[in-house]
Amino acid sequence: MLTALMKNRVVIASVALCAGFLLAYLVLPRSASTPGVAQDDVYVIVEDMPELVGGMAAIQSEVTYPESAREAGVEGRVFVQFVVNEQGDVQDVVVTRGVGSGLDEEAVRAVSQAKFTPGMQDGEPVKVRMTIPIAFKLAQT
Repeated sequence: MLTALMKNRVVIASVALCAGFLLAYLVLPRSASTPGVAQDDVYVIVEDMPELVGGMAAIQSEVTYPESAREAGVEGRVFVQFVVNEQGDVQDVVVTRGVGSGLDEEAVRAVSQAKFTPGMQDGEPVKVRMTIPIAFKLAQT
């Protein structure tokens, strides 16, 4: 009997929670925003995504393996998020998943120097947020 009573409470709570979200969706004002656009007009998806000038090889050629990471044998992938602005320059670079041992800082430095063709939306250049992995692999000796 107690188990059945608890199940009913869970169902009632679930229904109340769903009704609350529905009410909030119907009543609260929403901004007239375009799908894929953040509040600060940085797009995530655009008609023509930015392209890295020289491809990933351009970034990999800029990477210098930190000596401390080399000596410690640290390898891995650093995921870097950034915004490509209307001129194709990189800004607001942050590491979303790092490895440490100086590899994160090196990935940020290399990506910050990269040049992109700007993303285009409705024929206009726009800011686009992107994330890319930078791979660090030591040569086998």
